[in-house]
Amino acid sequence: MSTVSFRSKRKSAKRSAKRSPSQKVEATINDLKKMKEKYSVSTNGSKQTIAEGLWRVSGSTIDDKDLIKLMDLLPTNKKKEVKKLLDDRKNKPITNYRGLWEPKPINLNTMNRQDLIHRIQKFRDTWEKITGRNQDLSDERLADETIDILRGHLKWYYSNDSKYIAEDWLRK
Repeated sequence: MSTVSFRSKRKSAKRSAKRSPSQKVEATINDLKKMKEKYSVSTNGSKQTIAEGLWRVSGSTIDDKDLIKLMDLLPTNKKKEVKKLLDDRKNKPITNYRGLWEPKPINLNTMNRQDLIHRIQKFRDTWEKITGRNQDLSDERLADETIDILRGHLKWYYSNDSKYIAEDWLRK
């Protein structure tokens, strides 16, 4: 009888060691719903399916604490990608964004049309030069856009999504 209780104590100690909170931080369904809204992802299904959808759609634009929560829900190959991304962010931090990103200097609502266009052109030219990808923001298009649309373009360039994407390009 005493051996049974000893074994059960040993098993429960092993179980609690496996579930240590510092090792695994799995997202709850409520966490996943908040992430879906935060990253504008519309996927449904099991927790694993939602996690895979978040990674597929938003990938490297997801912040570190959310990636840590998603990691255990992803398949092994995706876990490796997330771990590499987190390690790169920690071990190879980007301090000079070379014009791909910068903190928002002032309220976008106080900028006039010419200032908005000038800043967008500056970001556009830098992104196209470094990435080799066309931003589809020609001067003619910018001249035809409304002020609200121009603010939207500029808002993206100042966003965390833009920051994380810029970091990925600069680490290549």
